[in-house]
Amino acid sequence: MQDFLKKHQKWLFPAAFVMIAAGMILIWFGLVQTHTLILAGEPIRVRTRAFRVSGVLRAEEVVVGEDDRLVPEGDLWIWAQAVITVEPAREVLIVTPEDEIRLHTSERIPANLVMDLNVALFPKDQLLVNGAAIDPNIPLNRADFLLLQVEPAMPVNLVVDGRGMTFFTDQPTLGAALEAESIQVAPQDWVSADLMTPIDGDLAVSIRRARLVTIRIGGTTLNGLTAGMTVGDALADAGVSLQN
Repeated sequence: MQDFLKKHQKWLFPAAFVMIAAGMILIWFGLVQTHTLILAGEPIRVRTRAFRVSGVLRAEEVVVGEDDRLVPEGDLWIWAQAVITVEPAREVLIVTPEDEIRLHTSERIPANLVMDLNVALFPKDQLLVNGAAIDPNIPLNRADFLLLQVEPAMPVNLVVDGRGMTFFTDQPTLGAALEAESIQVAPQDWVSADLMTPIDGDLAVSIRRARLVTIRIGGTTLNGLTAGMTVGDALADAGVSLQN
């Protein structure tokens, strides 16, 4: 063996160097990994030897702004295939009954946006995005600009046959609000306001339920419903007029 090593000594070192170089080249190419970069909802496959999040972003020439959202946060080390999400910020104008606030944010859930402004949302309050009502817990689309309007529910102070109650509604008219609250109004009932009255502020309404009345005229008996407060009203509702 020693004779063989001495005989081929001049080839051993070059061969060892070549093997080491080949090993390093294999290791270098083996370091290439494929990561998934989700940019504004669009997945991008990135092949890179980067070991940090910043290296993957740099490979795709992606610059993360101060208001953009990066997941995972920070410049973390990555040793295996990773999924990196970048949600760019955009302009949002939030209009409340008291104020208008313009934000540059990457937040996409409307409820979180208004909560960050200390605006309380109650069950019947409405959120409008570009004029259309939306579910405040469903993420918004990625439009360049959004107008988000907060429309609080309106109170309706209702008295039915002397018993008072207050409810809040997001309906545009009194009739729609009563229907949404399962408050039925019969044709013979008396309502202090027209059912088409728009609800654009604090509204007070009274309802008198119609009652059954019996009217005897000579030998004839009539039964009817009336919400009237007097005998005359009851007779008028029944279509009976007094003569002389």
